[in-house]
Amino acid sequence: MERKAKASFGLLTADTLIKGASGYLFSLTLSYTGVSAGERCTIVDGTDVTGTDEVVVVFPAAHGTIQLLWPEGKEFATGIFYNKGATAGSVWAEGQYR
Repeated sequence: MERKAKASFGLLTADTLIKGASGYLFSLTLSYTGVSAGERCTIVDGTDVTGTDEVVVVFPAAHGTIQLLWPEGKEFATGIFYNKGATAGSVWAEGQYR
C-alpha cells in the first residue's frame, strides 16, 4: 500500500478550511488561554461550519493544551473544517492531515 505524505497546518486562530476534499486527520493540538470553561471547538466534516461535527473538544478550564492523535487517521468524507467555537480568549490549533 502506498503511503502518501502528510501535510501540516499550524497556528489557526479563526475558523479555517483545512482541506476542501475528503481526507484524514492524524493529529490535533489545541492550546488556549482566556476561554470560558465549557466552551468548545469542533472539527467539521465539510467545507464550512454547516457540516457534521466529527471532533468536539470542550475546554475544561480557561487555560491549557489538549492533544488528540489518530495514528491510522480519522476519516472525513467531504472536507476538513476547523471551527474555533470559543468566543472568549485565544485558541491556537496545529495538526497533521492528508
